[in-house]
Amino acid sequence: MSPVIQCVMKHLCGIDLCKDQLPNPATAQAIVDAGHYITKTFIADKLEQCENWGLNRDGTSRRKQKILDTSVTLDTGDIVSLGFTRVAQETAKTIQAVTEDHLTELSKMNGNSAYLSETLNKLSFTMSDRASNEKLADKLLDEWRDAMLKDYEGEKTEVLHYHCMAHVLLGLQNNVTPEIKDYEQKLKNERGPLGRDTPSVFNTWSKKETVVGRVVRTTSDTFGPAGDHIGLRYRWEAYRK
Repeated sequence: MSPVIQCVMKHLCGIDLCKDQLPNPATAQAIVDAGHYITKTFIADKLEQCENWGLNRDGTSRRKQKILDTSVTLDTGDIVSLGFTRVAQETAKTIQAVTEDHLTELSKMNGNSAYLSETLNKLSFTMSDRASNEKLADKLLDEWRDAMLKDYEGEKTEVLHYHCMAHVLLGLQNNVTPEIKDYEQKLKNERGPLGRDTPSVFNTWSKKETVVGRVVRTTSDTFGPAGDHIGLRYRWEAYRK
């Protein structure tokens, strides 16, 4: 933390801080602990106030380490991260154990004895990928939720489990791309270069990607979620109007 503070102050504020002016390891850890407590208390309060919420879980690997990402979607549409947890194996039991730890911690932060059961009853959906361990984790979540709500007196709600289609589309792309390449090669042999490759000015441009792939990627970059961030979609709609 200290080197980061020193770098930020130097390059953004033009101030050179010496070592004695920077927090020592104990102070830095105290700042982290305070920030953790404030953050988790804030999330616990938000979950208590909302009428329903969703649970988002995903696993990834970074530098040969397995990391589980857990976040919640509030009824306002805001997404709040519960943090990243390093695990040895990304099994269904591990995913569920991490979820239980997160929600139990929020319950302790809140202090209300009925907080955990009330929060679990307001859970309306989960979102994960279509991996078998994620689906089994959803089943374990349902079993844990039913056990925690066994003595709950209010009306119990149903949890819908959603699964991202990105992995399915990636698998489809891996299978379809070779077929498209073969088909495009046959057309090139019969008719010559296709699309952008027709003008001689593009002879030196990369041709690794299929013509169809270039069209899909360009369209996605222009009109997809990144289009709003880059501003292309806005300019296109302005031009159309």
